[in-house]
Amino acid sequence: MESGLSKLSFLPPEDVFFEAIPTTPNADLAPELRRVLTAARPLPHYRGTAALAYLIYAVASELYKRGVFVEALPLYREALAEYTATLGTEHEATMVTLQSLGACLIRHGKHAEALPLLERALAHFTRLKGDESREVLIVLQDTAFARLELGNLAGAETRLRQERATLSRLAVRAGLPPHAPPPGMGDVWSCTIQGSIKLFKKQGRLEDAESLLRESLATLAGLPTSDEACETILSMELGIVLHCRGDLLGAEKLFRGLLPKLKKESSSYGATYGYVAHNLGLVLKQRGLVTESRKYLDIAKVAQSESHGAQHERTQTSRQLRNNLDAPLRTCAHCGPITDATIVMKVCQGCKAARYCSPACSVQHWRAHKPQCKRIKAETLAVNASSDGAGPSNA
Repeated sequence: MESGLSKLSFLPPEDVFFEAIPTTPNADLAPELRRVLTAARPLPHYRGTAALAYLIYAVASELYKRGVFVEALPLYREALAEYTATLGTEHEATMVTLQSLGACLIRHGKHAEALPLLERALAHFTRLKGDESREVLIVLQDTAFARLELGNLAGAETRLRQERATLSRLAVRAGLPPHAPPPGMGDVWSCTIQGSIKLFKKQGRLEDAESLLRESLATLAGLPTSDEACETILSMELGIVLHCRGDLLGAEKLFRGLLPKLKKESSSYGATYGYVAHNLGLVLKQRGLVTESRKYLDIAKVAQSESHGAQHERTQTSRQLRNNLDAPLRTCAHCGPITDATIVMKVCQGCKAARYCSPACSVQHWRAHKPQCKRIKAETLAVNASSDGAGPSNA
């Protein structure tokens, strides 16, 4: 790395990135890219050039890929300004950066700001590359997501139908079933399904959402080569839909199975890891497993803060839910909230969920609590067994 950085002072701008950056597959390049960018900024032949914009964009894209959206956003803004000043508003590099900035704004919940940027990029790529190009399909997704969040369901549905039709044509052309992901388009295909699921949920069509997800996962399972990234995303979405439909055990099983995989690949799935942990915490809270719910909401809070920033809506939601869990710890299942700080609360040894301020309350409440205690205990054992111990017990 040192030899690459030492060449910055005399290498022509277009050579620096390739000379100075290691090419290890799946490596986290953000630290090295930052060092290169820091070294390049003060050099005269970089200031105000497209080469500097390229380096800024490279750092932003690596951070985005790693889920660190809070750091990527200002860099995308800077890269767009540099490209616009040096190459013009219609240059392809400017438009690619415009699309990337729009996608990052969506990650930050800034849909109204993102939509006009994305519409500009969509018109540009459609004109130059055709409506079957990867660039157009990606921007179609982003515009659909933005329209959904802004309440324009009809506009979002039009975009999603257009994209699904294109993907079906590409799949059939490749000799695959029309509902299969075309070669090299697995990520685009899975994001299109995510958009359809989001639309179904907003329309209250949870049964349709579950059916689409199960069909899509079955399609992936039937392909000769697996696509773990697609399976992960669609499994997460299925867990969320099951939770919405009241199938807490089904959702818990899916989330528990996903977390070990995502933790192993946390450099690539940081934001998803936090989101799955958050949803598992919600499910566990609903099942009365407060101690375990607290653990996963703590994980979610940290992971989402690293990806989105401490003030992002997702981070704040995880933090608020986590803080609200403290109340049940001082609530007796028989006599209600306990204000006396000297009383040590006791947890039911069967379900690990109900709490009591005294043995007398536990005994008096047993007849009412017994059915719930047996149910929670049996469900917890079933989930832990079916997920091969992917999550800790609540003991």
